[in-house]
Amino acid sequence: MTDQPRSLFSLDSDAPLADAAPAAEAVPNAEAAPRIAPRLVARALDVARGVPAAGVPVIFDRIDASGAPTPLGSATTGGDGRAVPPENEALAIGYYRVTFDVAAYHAAFNVDGSYPVMSILVRVADDRSDFEVPLLFSANGYSTYHA
Repeated sequence: MTDQPRSLFSLDSDAPLADAAPAAEAVPNAEAAPRIAPRLVARALDVARGVPAAGVPVIFDRIDASGAPTPLGSATTGGDGRAVPPENEALAIGYYRVTFDVAAYHAAFNVDGSYPVMSILVRVADDRSDFEVPLLFSANGYSTYHA
């Protein structure tokens, strides 16, 4: 065992991150983006209404070994509730943060939610297939999972 400090974001760590990246221009949903190699896919599901959440702004960041975010851009979920980073760059092993801005979505339904922004930090250990980041949410709660 060494006394050397190590990054909180090495691939064997599950440490959280707090900063939010600045928003970029929205792009078409995941259905419209041209397909390349495996990709990061955000998916928003409104469990209160029982439908995919269309129109949710999503911010994508890659997190480096020091914990610093590199913005990958932003997109807006389409009719299927999915969005991908605008550059649709190939997925790489490492950490990513996906931030869902559900405040505007709730406002469209005259709902005042407790969680206006929800960020999920994920660790991608296999870059051979798409990595979907699902957000199941309502006005007063949210959950995620990875299959």
